[in-house]
Amino acid sequence: MRNAPKRTLALVALTLIGGTAMSDVHTVLDPEQRIITRNEFMFDVFNPTELVFTTYVPGGGPSTQSENSLRFSFREFAGAPTALIQANILIPFPPTPFASPSLLGGVDALLQNDTWLDANRIWVDPDYDPESGVVAPASLGQLGDQGDFDLRSFSDGQMAYVGYAKSDKSMFGYVQMQRVTTYDWKLIGYRFDDSGAPLFIEPLVVPGAGSLLAVGAAGLLAGQMRRR
Repeated sequence: MRNAPKRTLALVALTLIGGTAMSDVHTVLDPEQRIITRNEFMFDVFNPTELVFTTYVPGGGPSTQSENSLRFSFREFAGAPTALIQANILIPFPPTPFASPSLLGGVDALLQNDTWLDANRIWVDPDYDPESGVVAPASLGQLGDQGDFDLRSFSDGQMAYVGYAKSDKSMFGYVQMQRVTTYDWKLIGYRFDDSGAPLFIEPLVVPGAGSLLAVGAAGLLAGQMRRR
């Protein structure tokens, strides 16, 4: 039985090479590590294979925003930090479950690493008005000294994690980003489990060229071990 882990790793590698992933956990990394906090674009968080960015159009309608996507706006206003993390908007009277993600709330929403994502956590959900049919998207923010987090409490180079879920809590995921300055944060990537199982928030491995296979294999093994 001592060789079981090695056999499992070999099987994982062969399966990934063949293009049929056994894992329910998807990790999508940004090799460019783009700054995502300038309110310039939105990105999908449930795409299992690639980063999909959409230019953010202020005042634009739902057709300008991808479903199940997020945008980040961190800036200084009147000498104080102003920050917003917001999900996409939807057409009036949208079908359910709403295609706009819930966001993980709680005390200091950006410091949730080493915790599990599941339906029992504190979630900020899209808010539906049955009379108008409008869905107010989930959001987290900071205004001066008040808010769901404090950008000033982080140091340059420190990581932050934004938890998210399908609006019906059928899938869970998180975004990892790294502080460059108080208001500029670069995207490391995101991870989600399409099986709906609870997901542990941990650092995403940033691979070198040609090492995505090893990352995928390691992620699968970790997911299998956590489920045992």
